[in-house]
Amino acid sequence: MNKLTTSFLVLALSSLGWSFGFSDVQFWVGSGSNQAALAVQWNDGQTPQALVWGYRWDGTANTETMLQAIDSADARLFKYAGTPGQFGLPLYGIGYDTNSSGVTGAGFTNSTSVPDNATANDPTDRWKVGWTSLGFWELYEGANGTTAGGWAGAQTGVTGSTIANNDWRALSFAPGFSSQGVGTLTAAPVPEPATLLFVGLGLAALAKRRRA
Repeated sequence: MNKLTTSFLVLALSSLGWSFGFSDVQFWVGSGSNQAALAVQWNDGQTPQALVWGYRWDGTANTETMLQAIDSADARLFKYAGTPGQFGLPLYGIGYDTNSSGVTGAGFTNSTSVPDNATANDPTDRWKVGWTSLGFWELYEGANGTTAGGWAGAQTGVTGSTIANNDWRALSFAPGFSSQGVGTLTAAPVPEPATLLFVGLGLAALAKRRRA
C-alpha cells in the first residue's frame, strides 16, 4: 500500500462519526481573507466518496473561480469543460489521478466528439462525464458556516454560483440524471514531494506522446 493510499484511508477513517469543517481541509489554494470549500463526489462506488479542497481569496468569486484555481493547483484533479456561453461554463467531466501516475485528462476514442463519449486517458483514474445522456455534474450549496451541512441543489451552474466567506459547495455526479446528494467528505491530501516528481514525469511523458 503506497503512502497516498494510506493517507486516504487515515483521512477517511478519521472523518467517520464527526462533522467535517474547514479545520479538516488539507489542500488549500489561493490567499486572502475569505475561505470556502469545494467537494467533488464521483458516485462511482469507490472511496473516498467525496474529496474536499479549500480556497482562499479577496474580493468577489464564484464556484467556477474556485474550481479553476483548484484544478490549476492540484495536478491530480482534471476536468473537461466546454466553451462558456450564455449560462456560463458548461462542465462535462471531472477526473482524479488516484494512483498519481501523472497521466491525466480525457479524450475521444471515436470520431463522435459528444461530451458523454469522452474517456479518461488513464482508465484507472476516477472519472465521470455526462451532459446529454449519461447524467450531469450537479452543483450543491451548503449552509454557510465553519462545518459542512445543509446541502441543497443549486439553481444555477458553477459560473452563476457566487461564493462568500465560509461557504461550502459540492459537485456530485448524477448518473442517469438521478440526484445523489452529498455523502461523506474526506480531505484531498497534499501530495508528497516524491509524488509530485512522479506526477511531473508522467505529464511530461504524456505530452511527448501527444506530440509524436
